[in-house]
Amino acid sequence: MTASEYQSQMVPFAMELANRISLRLEHHNSLTSFEIEDIEQELLTYVLERASQFDPAKGSIEAFVTQMMRTAAASLIRGSNRRRSNPPPGRVVDSLSKMVEGPDRKSEELNRGLTSSDGTRRRQTEPRDPFRDVELADAVEHQINTLPRRYRRIARLLRTHNQNEIANKLGLSKRKVSQVLAGIREHFASVDWSESGFFWDVVSPNCIASSGEDNVFQTTQESNMEKSA
Repeated sequence: MTASEYQSQMVPFAMELANRISLRLEHHNSLTSFEIEDIEQELLTYVLERASQFDPAKGSIEAFVTQMMRTAAASLIRGSNRRRSNPPPGRVVDSLSKMVEGPDRKSEELNRGLTSSDGTRRRQTEPRDPFRDVELADAVEHQINTLPRRYRRIARLLRTHNQNEIANKLGLSKRKVSQVLAGIREHFASVDWSESGFFWDVVSPNCIASSGEDNVFQTTQESNMEKSA
């Protein structure tokens, strides 16, 4: 099979993955000046330009595209950091993510040594991996879809609403919402997080997470949850 044929096979998966990753990278502090469409195009172009490097003996097309896109994302962030740490003459840094017109002098003096990792180091936090975010988002959605139907809306509302807000929005009593949340917590806590690196103590504040493995309620559990809803 030729490189162009491999490239054609890569396009559907690459487009889908580029879209999902760009949604995560859009909020990266190094890429705030980028439009989401630009990020998506950069990722997709990087991968497709390297289609000739694909070797089916070393793995699947999906694995190749994922690795190439990971490299593309890292390269995009590094390039953005370099431009921010050394802006063109006549421009100064108004913030770590924005450059504005300034006097004709070396503007790098205003932000020398500051990169996205600097903020991470000072906050003593680990940098977020956009691919990890996508994996977790997919796992969350998978696990929500294994809930009884009437529980799913409340599970999704948990991402943006607290218990009182959910009760008001759906016209339910706080007691009823509390019962539903207990069932949702039980459902998500039943997953073996260690198999895929998701740990309950990390994701439990959202009450939503998944190992990504198929995890369907037993009939008796689902029946009990449906009755209480």
